[in-house]
Amino acid sequence: YTSDNAYATYRDFIYEWKQRQAVGLAQPLDILIIDTLHSATAGADENSSQHMGIVLQSAKLAAKELGCAVILVHHTNKGGSAERGSSSLRGAMDCMIEIRRISDNGIGTKAVMHCAKLKDGESWKDQTFDLVASGDSVRVWWDEPSIDGKGKGKEAQHKKMMLAFM
Repeated sequence: YTSDNAYATYRDFIYEWKQRQAVGLAQPLDILIIDTLHSATAGADENSSQHMGIVLQSAKLAAKELGCAVILVHHTNKGGSAERGSSSLRGAMDCMIEIRRISDNGIGTKAVMHCAKLKDGESWKDQTFDLVASGDSVRVWWDEPSIDGKGKGKEAQHKKMMLAFM
């Protein structure tokens, strides 16, 4: 795995996307999602900081050239305690969001979104949601965030406003 073949793949994608934009076949990108990092980096050793450095540099090139954010979808290790591979991945990320299943029922899957790293800011509170099958797709049903850990977010806020008014 070399920087030449990794950069060539990204350069080819960037060139093709810009060409498509030039002839009106594509819009500018806001977000480029690479799902999954492992699948998109065939031949790279995700445990190698050298290989992951090449991958991360290529992603930064795409972000700069296309003027978009790049989201790398990656998996945790077998124990679910950290991301797989080189620690250089964590070091290079501006933001890391962990999605973790917290329960499973017949209606949908309860999960939580957790801010695992935020380079320039404060982490947000965990946000729970359900994934519910809808035809051939899946819908995300966000739970109302709680206020000071009490009540159900907006519902509790409205109740407090009504009580204060009365």
